[in-house]
This record gives sequence, structure tokens and C-alpha cells, in this order.
Amino acid sequence: MDLSAYYEKEAEKFLRFLRQHEKQWQAERPNSLEKRTLSDRYFFGNHQTSFWIMPHPRDQYGKFHSHCFIEMVYVHHGSCTNWVQIGQKQCSIPLKQGDICILNTNAIHVIRDNKPENIIFNIMIQQSFIDSINMKLITNHQLDYELFLKAMQNKQKLDQYLVFHNESDFQCETIIQNLIYEFYEANECRDIMLNHLFTCLMVCLVRNFSQQIHTEEELNSQDISHLIQYISDHCDCITIASLAEKFNYHPSYLSKLIKKQTGVSFSEILLDARLKRAKSFLEDTDLSISDIIEELGYSNRTYFNKQFKKRYQLTPYQYRKHHQN
Repeated sequence: MDLSAYYEKEAEKFLRFLRQHEKQWQAERPNSLEKRTLSDRYFFGNHQTSFWIMPHPRDQYGKFHSHCFIEMVYVHHGSCTNWVQIGQKQCSIPLKQGDICILNTNAIHVIRDNKPENIIFNIMIQQSFIDSINMKLITNHQLDYELFLKAMQNKQKLDQYLVFHNESDFQCETIIQNLIYEFYEANECRDIMLNHLFTCLMVCLVRNFSQQIHTEEELNSQDISHLIQYISDHCDCITIASLAEKFNYHPSYLSKLIKKQTGVSFSEILLDARLKRAKSFLEDTDLSISDIIEELGYSNRTYFNKQFKKRYQLTPYQYRKHHQN
């Protein structure tokens, strides 16, 4: 379905709105570096609706902002980069045609690299509407839908976003296109149709979310040995954050995954790798114990000695003496 006509008709109107809001913001907070939090009234106004759809202006170099409703970014044509601030770090999310990115309430974000040929729609969703759909779906699909809601809403402070790549999911893309069409056409019984279409979209996204989880778990089960080997090879400097970045996971998710797949925590695996390397240094080198501790990335000698003795029933010094004899 070609939605370009709706985009072109509404984009300039929305851009004027943004410029007006920018002037108001600057007048109220001159020279402010504060990130903007946009309230419902800027987008929903007096409209008695559960969600609102607006085109995202092209070539608009936006500023980081947040809002108290859930936002769904749909790339109908082209590509862009959605930047999300997580803690002190800014995370880039490349989006291409057909992709949907759901942003949590209060997620600090901005869309950039919005090219002239792009057609991107923003769907703003009232939290109350999500809550109403919740009761309809959760009774039949408790586990997957609860996980989806926790990720979509602000109950799990992880990445603050979900991404769905729908290049092969024609059903999901067809639903969201019909949702946009129905929104702008304003035909008879529009609200009823919109509510049904949005519910269908949620079901479709839950299915995709569930499939992503199960696919990741299968892949992780196969690749967990590579993770453990990487920890062992880099035990002098590895952290859960750097490991997650290396293998493209979120640190919290990876930590839970390692525990689930191995039965032990990342910290325990790291400690085991360091103690084994320390044992090897003591057996095969003349490095001093202080140098060995430094090589392993420890700064607390007392802690290292305690852990080593707990594992091998000897202090590092006693172990080397015993091995030499």
C-alpha cells in the first residue's frame, strides 16, 4: 500500500507544529540544555482518541527528547537511525524499510539520518490504551504477552526500546499500513476499525517478539561455549558490559542467559578463569605473585589470596612451593 499521499499532505502541517513548539520551548527556557519531555497535550490535544499518527518530517535534525506516552516508529520507505540514550550512553538503532521501533515512555531519543526520500510515521499511544488491550490478550497468551508488555512499558529498565524487522512479515506490515490508511481516511465507524487493527498489530508483534526470544535462546545454547572461551581468553580485562558489546547483547540479558545456560554467574566463570590462569603462571613462570595478580586484573591482593586458597586449599606462595617440590 502506498502511503506517500498521506505523508505529503500531513508532513508540512506537523513540521509547522514542531517549529511552533520549538519557539515556545525556547521562549520558556532560553539557553536551556535540558532534554525536553513532551506531554500528551502537545500531540493528542483535545482529541478523544487512544493514539495519534503523525508523519516524521524529512531533513529534520531533531533534539533528544522524551514523552509520557509510548511511541511506535514505522519506516514505510527508506531508512534512518534512531538514537536512544541509555544511562550516559547513546545507542544507535539502524532502521530500514518495514521496520518498527517501539519506544518506552520516558525514553530519551531522537531520529536522525532522515533522508529526503524517507517516509516515516510516528504512532503515539496513550498508556491507558495499552492497559485496556492488556486485559484482552493476557488471558490467552500470558507468558509471551507479559514479557512483551514488560519490555514495551517502563517496568523493565533495559534498553527502553524494541525493534521488529519485518522485511519478511507481510502480515504485520499490512496491518500497520491499513491502520495508517484508516486513521487518515476517517471513514464511518473509524474508531472501531482502528481499535481492532491496533489490537491485531499488537498480536502480530507479540508473535514476532516470542519468535525472537526462542530463536535467540536456540542460538545462545549453541554459542555459549564461545562466550566462555572469550571470557577465559580475556579474563584480565573482561567485564559483562564489554562481553555484551562484543557479542551484541544487552548486559542484563546476557548475564541472565549465562546463568540459565551454565548454572553459574558471569562473575563465577570469570573467577574460575582467573584462578586457572594464576595456577598456570605459578607452575610455568617465574613471575612474582604481585605481577601475577596485576596480570589478572586484580588490585586487591588479599581478595585474590583468599579466593585462591578457597579453590586450591593453599595460598599462591604455598602452591608454587608445593609444585616446585
